[in-house]
Parts: sequence; C-alpha cells; structure tokens
Amino acid sequence: MKVVQFIDMMRGRGCRVESVCRVLSDYGIQIAARTYRAFKARGPSRRDLQDAKILAAMVHLREDPDARGRKPRERFYGRRKMTALLNRKGFEVSERKVGRLMRLARMKGLRRGKEPVTTRPAGKPTAGDLLEREFTAGAPNRRWVTDLTYVKARTQGWCHTSFITDLFSCKIVAWHVDRDLSAQMVSDALVIALDNRRREGHPAERRGLVHHSDHGSNGGFNRSS
Repeated sequence: MKVVQFIDMMRGRGCRVESVCRVLSDYGIQIAARTYRAFKARGPSRRDLQDAKILAAMVHLREDPDARGRKPRERFYGRRKMTALLNRKGFEVSERKVGRLMRLARMKGLRRGKEPVTTRPAGKPTAGDLLEREFTAGAPNRRWVTDLTYVKARTQGWCHTSFITDLFSCKIVAWHVDRDLSAQMVSDALVIALDNRRREGHPAERRGLVHHSDHGSNGGFNRSS
C-alpha cells in the first residue's frame, strides 16, 4: 500500500509510472507498472468499505450525545469509550480497530489526568509580607518575586519551574527546573540569581534585597524573606 501511495505521489509530480517502477526496482522494490494499474483499477475492498463506514460513524458520534450542558471540548471520546459507543450503536468493533481508525483520522480523546498542584497551605508559621502587596521597585536588586509553575515534558513527565523576577525591570534574573516541588528548588533559584547578578557586574546587596513568594508549598520561602 505504501508503494502505491508513493507512486501516486510521484505521478502527481508529473512522473511516468514506468519510470517510477524502474527506479524502485533499482532499490530492490519490485513492482510492475501493470501490477500498479491493476491495483488502481480494483474497487475498494470489503475492509476499506467497512472502515469508511465505521470512520463516518466515529466522526458523527465523537461527541457524547448525553453530555448536554458541558463544554464542547469535554465531550470528545477516547478509544475505549468510542469502542463501547460504537458497539451500542450496532457496530461490532474492537478497541484495536477503533484505535487504528482514530490514528488514521487524527482523532484524540480528552485526557482527564490530574495536573500538579503548586499552591498548598504551608501548615506552619511563615514570614510576613514585607512588600505589603506593592509589586514595584525604585531600583534594581531591591525587590525580587518568585513564581512557581509546571510544564509537562515528553519523557520526564511533570516538571516544576521556579522563576525569579526583578520588579524594577521585570527581568527574569534566574530560573530553576526540578522534578520535585520543594523549598530547595526555590533556594537553588535564589542562589543562581545572586550568582548571575554578580557575574553581570551588578551584585545584589543582601541587606537591601527583599525576596518575596506567595503562600504555597515552598516551605520557608513563603511570603517575604
């Protein structure tokens, strides 16, 4: 089938079937021009017709008809639910066939996995808010704020990121990524920020710098320090 698709593509570029078959034979792929034409002259197979019928039903039924009142993007079915729905509608299909057709049509169900939580009560006394919710600064290296977020890596799963921003220039002076959300991650980002400013020729005076973080799960770095 892939060979036929390749010949179709080359024909679309203006190449003759005989020429394409001759080049393929040089690479060890034996197919005669008459074989290609005979294949193209055939009608669709029984499997192709069945797949087309099921695929049309999948496109029509890909939204849950019983999920009224929900957001449209929450009504998309995955492989297992789509298989069960098709069987209820009278189609005798397996998850394997449905999965193959969904990949062919690039249909994906909504994943309902839980997202990481970056804000939890600290559970112990924390430092006060030295900024008093005033997120401005009159000079560099006077007020830094930390923000925590998360990203999903392709191979490593969920990763947490700590950003430190100078409120005077709104410049990110440092960031640090870790698999675990902890006070150590925020502490490492702060050390990196201090080192970056020192190497840039603008060292921060530790007595004149306030490092602030909102209440969250980063332990002793809650609020200002």
